Amino acid sequence: MKKLTSLVHYIDITNFFFYNYLMKKFLLILILTLSFQSWTNADNVKDFQIEGISVGDSLLNFYSEKKIKRFEPLHYPNSKKFYQIVLLIENGKYDALNINLKEGDKKYIVHSIKGLKSYDNRHKDCLEEKKNLIGEISSIVKNAKKIKYESNYSNRFGKSFAIGTTFQVSNGSFTAFCAKWDKKNKEIISRKWIDTLNVIMATAEWTNWLDYEAY
Repeated sequence: MKKLTSLVHYIDITNFFFYNYLMKKFLLILILTLSFQSWTNADNVKDFQIEGISVGDSLLNFYSEKKIKRFEPLHYPNSKKFYQIVLLIENGKYDALNINLKEGDKKYIVHSIKGLKSYDNRHKDCLEEKKNLIGEISSIVKNAKKIKYESNYSNRFGKSFAIGTTFQVSNGSFTAFCAKWDKKNKEIISRKWIDTLNVIMATAEWTNWLDYEAY
């Protein structure tokens, strides 16, 4: 439970720090996946899944409305058009999911989904899994725009850094990145952040909102 608790803190806070310091810098958003729904000519963000969930799905297909309302909604600083919820996963490919929904949407349509997998103090293993993932994606979305990047979070967290790759496809994007946190940094210590592989998918609408309205 300690690992999952740390992931909850990580998911909550990094939606600000990672997107604001890294995404704004590169004018793109982290969006990724580790499991695939369609393996032939997949060029739509809705063709991919994380823990069986795709962008565009109704969360009601997976959880009752009563259960969805039990999840604490997390809002962004400057706009409440979208909100996020955190789901802890037992015996899944990921340890936790971060899902963004539109405020007031009674269908609970998924606009972005991020899977997190713990690789604490195993950064090389994370990079190896990311490399394999990117290789699989490259063979599927051959016409997608591919962008590689590295970030030091504007030196906000000591020697912390992230390495990732983003694919821009029809109506959205998906990305894989490994986050390596400086465990000697006081803020990292206080927040109990752990090193993770991050997999995110999102619609173009949500990405545009995140870039220009959320912060």
